[in-house]
Amino acid sequence: MVHQYKNNGRNIVLDVNSGSVHVVDDLAYDAIALYDKKSEEEIVQELKGSYPENDIREVLEDIRALIEKVGKALIDSGAVEAFGSILESSVSLLEPLGALVTTILPALSLASSANAESRHRPRRVRSTPRCRAHSPRYAPRLRTHAACRCPE
Repeated sequence: MVHQYKNNGRNIVLDVNSGSVHVVDDLAYDAIALYDKKSEEEIVQELKGSYPENDIREVLEDIRALIEKVGKALIDSGAVEAFGSILESSVSLLEPLGALVTTILPALSLASSANAESRHRPRRVRSTPRCRAHSPRYAPRLRTHAACRCPE
């Protein structure tokens, strides 16, 4: 994967797979933008109006050589084999997990619906309002309630 951007008049190309950052000229920047989308001959035809054909072919050769060099380095480093073994072990771990999820999922949905119903019970409404003196929360602190209009 390649990201391209321009910053302060510089053409910067970031190769995410290898982690390399390249500062390139305008021709290389334009050729890299087209490299994955078009064939080399189509790139030459498209850029021929802006750049000399020999320079375009040289840049395309440099791009091809760099891709081959990075690919060979990844294979030689063992990163490709390591990634393959990581994928194999991930699949072997995820297969039983998928079977477990398919058996547990119906039970979880039933439990969550029962839990949702218990949370939405209607509140109990008091028939007579209590003053602070008759409330169990305030009763130990307040002894008298002469101004209150509670029924007691």
